[in-house]
Amino acid sequence: MSAGHRRAVFADKLFPGSKATSGVNFLALGLGVVLLLLPWLLRMDGTPHADWMQFLGRFHPLVVHLPIALIVLVPVLEIMGMFRPALREAAGFVLGFGFASCLFALILGFLLAYGSGASGTGVSRHMWGGIVLTSATLICLLARPGWLTGSVQRVYPAMMACTLLALVWTGHQGG
Repeated sequence: MSAGHRRAVFADKLFPGSKATSGVNFLALGLGVVLLLLPWLLRMDGTPHADWMQFLGRFHPLVVHLPIALIVLVPVLEIMGMFRPALREAAGFVLGFGFASCLFALILGFLLAYGSGASGTGVSRHMWGGIVLTSATLICLLARPGWLTGSVQRVYPAMMACTLLALVWTGHQGG
């Protein structure tokens, strides 16, 4: 068995679905790794940087409310989806849109902190909370298809609970 065939078999077991879906999932996991490395790639040194970073970063408080609402909406749609299946389908879309908006809010928050030269434990905790929240949302997005097919029963609900806890903690640190 060739190495390429072994990777394909592993990808099919890890991410059920088409080859295109597996490629997207691996791309998403790569993005998650970049998110985790972001604080080491650009360190918060306490000195202001480019004005355009500050300008774009100031939209973070406005944009951050969208992923909050979407992530809170997902469990409501999943529960209500037991009675109306169309709502369960909508939950997948809302989760994907929640991840995208979470990623956008994270980038704007990083631009705000890095561009303005903010540093300290409060900023650091909020930044790490945003990274954990975005990563947890990504894991929920990747675990949901296995939960729907019944192959992985408990990962998605447990990760959704962890995501909601990360959301509360991160919001508290940012507030």
